[in-house]
Amino acid sequence: MKHLPRGCVEYVLLEMKRELLLEQATRESEELYGKKNKDVDVNRCSRCNILYYYDAVISSNICPRCGLTVFVIENDHREFSSRSRYNRPPKHKYKKQEHFFQTLLDVTCTGRRKVSLSVVNFCRCILGRGEHINFDDVYKVLQYGGYTAYYSWKYEIAAKLRGRPEIVLSSREHEKVRGEYMRYDRCFHDFQKHYKIGNKTTSGGYRLFWPVRFVMAKIFQQIDRSDLVVSLRIISGPKRLIEYEKYWGLLSAWVNKKEPIRGNRQYKMTLTALPFRPVRIKYSRALARQLPLNQPLPSSLPF
Repeated sequence: MKHLPRGCVEYVLLEMKRELLLEQATRESEELYGKKNKDVDVNRCSRCNILYYYDAVISSNICPRCGLTVFVIENDHREFSSRSRYNRPPKHKYKKQEHFFQTLLDVTCTGRRKVSLSVVNFCRCILGRGEHINFDDVYKVLQYGGYTAYYSWKYEIAAKLRGRPEIVLSSREHEKVRGEYMRYDRCFHDFQKHYKIGNKTTSGGYRLFWPVRFVMAKIFQQIDRSDLVVSLRIISGPKRLIEYEKYWGLLSAWVNKKEPIRGNRQYKMTLTALPFRPVRIKYSRALARQLPLNQPLPSSLPF
């Protein structure tokens, strides 16, 4: 090979013979000295010889004992939960009760929002201060000023300009509103499916047929707080209002039949007497109670 030019046919043939001879010599030496090829199991830890735990989030094999991490490139090995949204943002399954409860917190200003001071000053310069300000006035001012991103903050802005929220509910009234709404929420889907009203979602469910403010007004009336209905925005269009009232009457009969109120017990405030700790007496007085009446009390104790 030293005397032949590199790249010619004879040189290549000699190179192939040399590689075959080297492979044969290596195999014979391993058989002679008893050396065997060790097959490496990629599913077991090289240190602890136990099975790896596969983490689908970081696509790595992790040893549960020593923590050895080995990155794995998997083409088709993915969980069923992550396969549907691969390279997509996670989906949140919308629930009707989430919209209602968030609106209830916003209306009563239970969950405080951090409103921009410039927006509050803009509304204050036009509306001023006082209890005559309501949600609708703040909404019109925000619409006039082009603050479309602050429409959901109109309740907090109105409360700052009024000095207090327009709708105030006690903790017991909050409990009544939530409990009453949950009775209706369990029947919304079956009722809309039976009467075929409301738009369908991509998953096959039904969107809420009534606006949230309409449902909230009806529940306020059911808990004997009809004075709060005037604070909510009314339904625009007489035909829509007639249709909402028609199906709400049918829904009320449906709910009273399917989900009746459990029991007729009324909430009564009772005062419970708290037990007081007994007065601790001295050991000498306790010892005197155990002695006979004619025996005098010892002057000093032995210990």
